[in-house]
Amino acid sequence: DELEMLLKEKGEKCEWFENGDVRHSSKVLPAILSLEDGRKSFFNQIVAAYLGWSDELNRGEDCVRFGNGDQMEMEVIKTIERLMNELCVAFEWNSGDVLLLDNQSVMHARAEFTGKRIILASLISN
Repeated sequence: DELEMLLKEKGEKCEWFENGDVRHSSKVLPAILSLEDGRKSFFNQIVAAYLGWSDELNRGEDCVRFGNGDQMEMEVIKTIERLMNELCVAFEWNSGDVLLLDNQSVMHARAEFTGKRIILASLISN
């Protein structure tokens, strides 16, 4: 009940299943974020949600929609994915390296890697 009330206040909802699982549905989020300095940022998880968030409760292709509720076609997702890959910058990590990213200005990936690594993250709000 508490979760449902909190989500409702944010314009979101949840659906409980008999096994205790819950499905969370967010309100419509803008694909483009206006940054404080006036720049625009493609700030979203469209590709990850569409291609990678499918399981027994969720189908990515059903979850990602245009603002008017129409379903996004795979062609649109593939175009976005192609552009992300073309514009990608990769950093070669060395022991002791530190990388600072503004998560609202750049997208980050979880690319495959070999070997062992430890990544420490810190989130800072405005």
